[in-house]
Amino acid sequence: MLRLKKLEKDENRRTRPLYEEIFTEDSKDFVDYYYHCKASENEIYVIEEYDSAREDQDEGEIVSMLHLNPYRLSVCGSEMDYHYIVAVATKERCRHQGMMKKLILTSLGEMYERKEPFTFLMPAAEAIYTPFGFRYMNCRKTAVVKRDRITEHSSVDGSQDLTAAEESGRFWCTVAGPGDLEALSSFSGQYLENNYDIYAVRSTQYCERLLKEQVSENGRIVLMKDGSGLAGYFLAPDKAVHPEDGLVEIREPAARKELLGLLLEAAAGWLDSCEKIRLLDFGDDLECVLAEEYSADIEDVPLMMGRIVHLETLMESLRTKKQVSFYVIVEDELLVQNSGAYYCTLGSTGSSCRRVTHREAREKGAPVVSAARLGEEIFKSKKIFLDETV
Repeated sequence: MLRLKKLEKDENRRTRPLYEEIFTEDSKDFVDYYYHCKASENEIYVIEEYDSAREDQDEGEIVSMLHLNPYRLSVCGSEMDYHYIVAVATKERCRHQGMMKKLILTSLGEMYERKEPFTFLMPAAEAIYTPFGFRYMNCRKTAVVKRDRITEHSSVDGSQDLTAAEESGRFWCTVAGPGDLEALSSFSGQYLENNYDIYAVRSTQYCERLLKEQVSENGRIVLMKDGSGLAGYFLAPDKAVHPEDGLVEIREPAARKELLGLLLEAAAGWLDSCEKIRLLDFGDDLECVLAEEYSADIEDVPLMMGRIVHLETLMESLRTKKQVSFYVIVEDELLVQNSGAYYCTLGSTGSSCRRVTHREAREKGAPVVSAARLGEEIFKSKKIFLDETV
């Protein structure tokens, strides 16, 4: 006998055995971090298997699950709570029985009732989620630079002698600690606001979790400082971690615009044992530096998939430089509440979306589109930075 339920927060840890069974690539330290810092606040939907002969059985074996991780996102300048779908898993013996579909439909329905504009996930495979209306919404920029292409720069100091570095007017790199989180929140938040339309809000609490996440994966948040304070940052492995192939990945490299040319020198100074650096999740400004100064090949790799949840709320959250108005007829087979005809007006200071009759929309020449296609077109029109792990 099977039962679908939403766990109470104090029950969330019951899903850990299934998590560890399915996501074997995650280390114990990372799973400890996830269940201590993230899963405790998640909404988790599960399917339990019961022994039908036992009427007194309060808890069954969890055989399938879906986690909704809460995130505060900024969408075109307005903040709202959204959910990131993670840890979708089913025991091998229970697969191909429609369990994942039931969990996705149930969670989408609850998010719709809360009028959440959209949801997103990082797919194990694109084909799994396209039938549910998910489409790729952003790409991550990647580039590999050989160490011998990076000229050592005298302005960068990888030592921990901060006093000497500051007095000499040079830059230096140091590991972020609890006392740096407020400055990191301010710097990264301003950087994202200046460069993206949709991103996770970098509160101090967010940065605190990010620091714990990095440590759980033998990583650090490395800060690039000068005499005026925080000048840049990147996420990197601990200096004690020596890769066998000489390749080191760093994520989210960002710096003040006038200092972008020094960022790679800073990273190379920090990662003194690597032969090549793979950069992930960087902005257009650093892309220009990589292409022009290092002749690096830039690749855009699809990353997150998104899906419209509450169509009217999403349309009202959008902003456009020029005001545009249009009719559209939307078909949504899974969230049938979204199906209907709409008249939308989008602008720089506010947007509106109201339902109209199909007759009115057809008379105005409204196109008929699926919710998946509409979402894809909306996400394509926006600059999105979402690279969350969990």
